[in-house]
Amino acid sequence: MDLAAPSSMNGLRQDLRGALRLLARSPGFGAVVVLTLALAIGATTSVFSIVRGLLLQPLPYPEAGRLVRFFGTSHFSGTGTISPAEYRADHEHLTGGAEHIAFGRATSSLLPVLGVKPAYGRWFTREDEDQGRRVAVLGRALWQRRFAGNPGIVGQTVQISDLPFEVIGVLAEDLELPEHFDAWRPLSMTPAQLTPQARSARGLRVIGRLGRGVTLAGLRSELAVVSARLRASYPDIYPADFGFEMDAVPLLDQMVGHVKLTLWMLFGAVMLVLLMACANVGNLMLARATARQRELARLVQQMVVESLVLAFLGGALGFLIAMWGVDLLLAAGPRDLPRASHVRVDGTVLWFAIAASMASGILFGLMPALASTDSSLGGALRGGSASSAPQPRRLRRALVAADVALALVLLSGTALLLRSFSNVVHVDPGFDPKGAVAMTLGVPGDDQKHRTVFNATLHRLRDLPGTEAAGGVDYAPLSGIANDANFEIEGRPIPQGAQPPDEEIRVVTPGWFEAMRIPLVRGRVFSA
Repeated sequence: MDLAAPSSMNGLRQDLRGALRLLARSPGFGAVVVLTLALAIGATTSVFSIVRGLLLQPLPYPEAGRLVRFFGTSHFSGTGTISPAEYRADHEHLTGGAEHIAFGRATSSLLPVLGVKPAYGRWFTREDEDQGRRVAVLGRALWQRRFAGNPGIVGQTVQISDLPFEVIGVLAEDLELPEHFDAWRPLSMTPAQLTPQARSARGLRVIGRLGRGVTLAGLRSELAVVSARLRASYPDIYPADFGFEMDAVPLLDQMVGHVKLTLWMLFGAVMLVLLMACANVGNLMLARATARQRELARLVQQMVVESLVLAFLGGALGFLIAMWGVDLLLAAGPRDLPRASHVRVDGTVLWFAIAASMASGILFGLMPALASTDSSLGGALRGGSASSAPQPRRLRRALVAADVALALVLLSGTALLLRSFSNVVHVDPGFDPKGAVAMTLGVPGDDQKHRTVFNATLHRLRDLPGTEAAGGVDYAPLSGIANDANFEIEGRPIPQGAQPPDEEIRVVTPGWFEAMRIPLVRGRVFSA
């Protein structure tokens, strides 16, 4: 008859009741420990939720790891889009099984590449592209928002940008791509866009799926061959000093790469905070254990149980903090944070909080318990005072040293971040943002209608009381989007092999410089 298991369970229940009684007798101690752990576990869980939603969760497509994004690169313009002619050359000459799509206005291969199907109707065909048919596929959000989720919209004609389009399909879910679109139409490439002279007119964003057995390195090797063929065939468009190359990166990396390092650094920082909390609580537990060092029976188990009770109380409160903290972090982050819709406090995050609580409880409870029992046993055998044993003092010093070291790492990182933030805040952007407000205005129709609506809007804004000036621009400052071109100053030829001047071009209306308070160095601004 096995009595060990019931005896162990009875002992565990006694230790649990004893831990609760000790906490009830020392509510201040329990409150400090629980609050310390709650803040640390809550911060760690909040950041883990964001890291998981943005970086760890795969894209919602079959075998999403094989999706890649194609780029055209050069010495002068850096990484960018590619032209329709380059896309066609790329598509025809690659042999490694990569299938490509351009999105926005999408080709017929978009959904097959992503591995998804419409919920209703169909996707585009090659005939839709070649014939320039006015057909559209609606995203799920637009379909539910504007058409009340009615499947009967398929086959109906709707007005988009003042033009009639036949709805041929509805997506099961909005496509998760670097750019969001509510509806899709075929991407028709005209013969003029496919001529060699149009190769520099870039603007396509191209995605491909790696074929079976094809690695990213192998695809890049093929792209290097295609790039060399283009440079050799069109030296006037791709001069030797231009350095044109085609490249590919994993689609998920392209979407979240600019925040990847920041998020991992933030996660590392909150993990250090959690370790600091464990070191602090370990010190408190060690000090509390010195008065109980002669209680050799089940001291380790009882202290670990007490630590786990404290850890799970702190973890429960920390999970509640995380549910609020995730929203706070997202609100404080950039508005265009990629994949933000995937950040949620769900079952996986709950299990992470439980695991963090358990690991923390064992970490700050087991070492002090072992140190106390070791020194207690030595003291009992010697008949002396256990409190004078060196083992707890050594562990306490080690915990304090670890706490100080972690604090120094965090303080150093915080100081560097504050310095970087101060530098960014004090950079002169070239305009005065104080009092400036912005709005986005989209107008369907032709260019004449655009001008009429924009001019009327600007006139009405300028007539509003309290308005100092009003102007318009095609791409807002600091948006990361602008037209780009090289230029040559008359009378100053560019030396062979030298990099020509490169600038961003923005189209503005009269009143823009006054509204942004951009100082004029020489000459004049635009007039109406």
